[in-house]
Amino acid sequence: MPLDALQMVGTIQVAEKDQNNSLWGLVSSKSDGIIYQVRQGDYMGENYGKIISISEKEIEVLQQFRNSKKC
Repeated sequence: MPLDALQMVGTIQVAEKDQNNSLWGLVSSKSDGIIYQVRQGDYMGENYGKIISISEKEIEVLQQFRNSKKC
């Protein structure tokens, strides 16, 4: 689903065995209200958007776009 159909609604701190506590993002689908848990390294959106960081205020996503112009 496109990124504009998603909304960050919060974060949670998760204790993981092999790492320190990790901050996970909570993302809601605007169309059906389902809440997803996402973490750094996960993908979301239609354009191979990789989550590169999560803070209490935002989720930073790096997307790849194909250039359709021929040089």
